Amino acid sequence: MVDQLAVLEKMVAAVLADEQSPTGEFIRETIRDLRESPIASGVGDDAAEQLARRFEERVSITQHLGSVLTEREYRPWLDTAKSGINPYYWDRYRGFLTQQGFASGVLSTLDEVTNRVLDLLQNPSIEGPWDRRGMVVGHVQSGKTANYTGLICKAADAGYKLIVVIAGIHNNLRS
Repeated sequence: MVDQLAVLEKMVAAVLADEQSPTGEFIRETIRDLRESPIASGVGDDAAEQLARRFEERVSITQHLGSVLTEREYRPWLDTAKSGINPYYWDRYRGFLTQQGFASGVLSTLDEVTNRVLDLLQNPSIEGPWDRRGMVVGHVQSGKTANYTGLICKAADAGYKLIVVIAGIHNNLRS
């Protein structure tokens, strides 16, 4: 049954990934429907309810856009360049976060925030020298690592060849 519960959790996560703000009722309905399949039919009522509560906890987590500072000479570039960018790394990172149980609302906000920050950077296809730096600041467990990792993925997708991250004194952040 443990294996069936893990399979059920992955199936529910896949369904909820497409929902912006799933309700508790929608979560339970999804679990009930998926429990009818042979692959998850052995999951009991108590385990299903515990799973529903875990998903309710996940979807209740939110992320806000935050604030940015820009220089006077800032010129947006991402909207015009976006159609030519293959989101290879970003798509894989987003898929990884989905597997880790990130709520779809948080992923949407993360997508928007990283787009905003990437747009504040210089277009990597511009010829000649240029200098642009950024810094991520936030509270403990506020999503800084997810944000700068997403930004790194999008910067690599956009064509940046060198990305430097200075991430404190602990090896786990650098790795």
